[in-house]
Amino acid sequence: MNNNIKIVSLLSMLTMLLTSCATSSEKDTGKTSPDLAVLDSIQGSLDGSTWQGKPSKNSQVPASVSDALLPDVPVDFPVSTSVDRVEPRFDISVNRANARSFFISLVKNTPYNIVVHPDVKGRITLNLKDVTI
Repeated sequence: MNNNIKIVSLLSMLTMLLTSCATSSEKDTGKTSPDLAVLDSIQGSLDGSTWQGKPSKNSQVPASVSDALLPDVPVDFPVSTSVDRVEPRFDISVNRANARSFFISLVKNTPYNIVVHPDVKGRITLNLKDVTI
C-alpha cells in the first residue's frame, strides 16, 4: 500500500509539472502573447513587401558593381612554337648517391646548368616518377 501512495504522488507531481510547462495560445486566452505579436509583425512585413523572388524588369546592375564582382583575370599560357620544346619526362631512382654528384648528373647532356654550393654534402635516396628537370 505504501508503494501505491508513492506511485500516485509521483504521477500527480509529474502531471502538475507538465501542465505548468504547457503554453497557452491566443485562442485559449483571448490575449496575444509576445511571441504571437512578433510573428504577426513579421508576417505583416512579409505581406507588405514587394519582393517576389524575381528581379524586376527595370532593375539594372550598375557597371561598377559588375566590374567589382567579375574582375579581369589575366591568363597567360606559355606559347610553344614546336612540339620539340616540351620538356622530356623521366623517372629517377637513387639509393644513397653522393649529393654533389647527383645534382651535377641531373643536368648532364641537357641544355641546363647547375652550380652546387660547396657546403652540399651527404647522400641522397629518392624515387621520382614522370618528372622534368
